[in-house]
Amino acid sequence: RSLRNAQSIDPGFEMDHLLTMKLDTTVGGMEASKAETFYKNVVEQTRNLPGVKSVSMASSGPLELISGLRTVYIEGYVPRPGEDMNYSFNIVAPEYFQTMGIPLVQGREFTEADNKKGQQVAIINETMARTFWPNENPIGKRISDQSPTGPFLVVVGVAKESKYLTLGEAPRPYYYIPILQDFFPSARLHIRTVGDPQSLVTSVRNQVRSIDATVPISNVQTGEI
Repeated sequence: RSLRNAQSIDPGFEMDHLLTMKLDTTVGGMEASKAETFYKNVVEQTRNLPGVKSVSMASSGPLELISGLRTVYIEGYVPRPGEDMNYSFNIVAPEYFQTMGIPLVQGREFTEADNKKGQQVAIINETMARTFWPNENPIGKRISDQSPTGPFLVVVGVAKESKYLTLGEAPRPYYYIPILQDFFPSARLHIRTVGDPQSLVTSVRNQVRSIDATVPISNVQTGEI
């Protein structure tokens, strides 16, 4: 009965035709600049494999019980006494929302221009938008996950509500930041497939190993419950 109930819950993303796997460049002590190049090559070359619709990277996979948590400061907002301002987040690459099938209800997705040379940006979910800007357009508003005085991230998009840790969780404020601005060395490869995602596991593994065989691959999963 619990499994049947879980299958009836909308996770806020498309679970079918989704393949994910964890890649960890920290195991061999790879330098950050080399790791960034590695991940860029993985995404570009995996995208060209037959049966692949789109590819992205993220620090956390869908419904992972472990998620990042940071104290968030909202420009112009004074927290109530005892209000918990610690929120979960995900560090994601361009095409993440397209690959996950998470609609943006306002604004835009991250692009290659959202790098260290550009304006620092963030995408928030609907709950965060309703919580802090209930009667305003959140696009252009600023938040910081470092200090009350910044540096600030400009909100450029609002994503549809999703499930982040468990299917049974209540709606929660959640935000996303670009991996090109806040690099994460241990990331999960997300692949949207045309057909059965299981049929692509071997070819994706081989593609990653052809780029750098020293990077371990683990936690290979398909999106189905």
